Amino acid sequence: MNQSFETQVRIAIRALSDVIAPALAGADKHVVEQLQLTIATLGFVADRIPEATRFARLELSSCLALAERARAIVQPSLPAESEALAAGISVGEEVLALCVRDAADCEAASRHLREQLAALVATTHGSPCERDVTAAILDGSEAMLAQARLWALPFGFELTPEALPVPAW
Repeated sequence: MNQSFETQVRIAIRALSDVIAPALAGADKHVVEQLQLTIATLGFVADRIPEATRFARLELSSCLALAERARAIVQPSLPAESEALAAGISVGEEVLALCVRDAADCEAASRHLREQLAALVATTHGSPCERDVTAAILDGSEAMLAQARLWALPFGFELTPEALPVPAW
C-alpha cells in the first residue's frame, strides 16, 4: 500500500472517475452530481495535502501577530486580559516552533488565539481601547482572509480570483 496520503486520494479519485462514474451513467441526476462533488472535493484535498502544514503555520503566524498587536493596545488598561493573551501567545509560539510535525497543532493554537481575541473584543467594548483593538483586528484579519480565500480557490466560488494576492504559504 502506498503511504502517501496524496497518492491514496488520487487513486480513489481515479477509481471513482473511471469505474464508479461510468457504472452510474443511468442513475438519478442527483446521484451523479453527488459523485462529481465528491470527486472534486477529493481533488481539492489531494492538491492541498502537501501545503496543509505550511498553510496552518501561516495562519498561526498571522494569529500570533494579531494577538501581539492587540495585546500591546490593551496592556496598559487591561493587565489581566493582556496576561491571558500573553499566555496564549506563548503557547502559540511554542506550537509554531514545533509544528513541523502536525498541522492540527497549528490549527488548535490558531483557534485558541481567535477565541481569546474574540473575548478581548467583548471585554474592551465601551473601553478607551475598544476602537484601537477593533481596528487592529480588522486590519490584521484582511490578509488572513485573503489567504483563506486563496486556500479555497479550487472550489470556484471566487468572482474575481485574479484580485487575490499570491499564496504566502
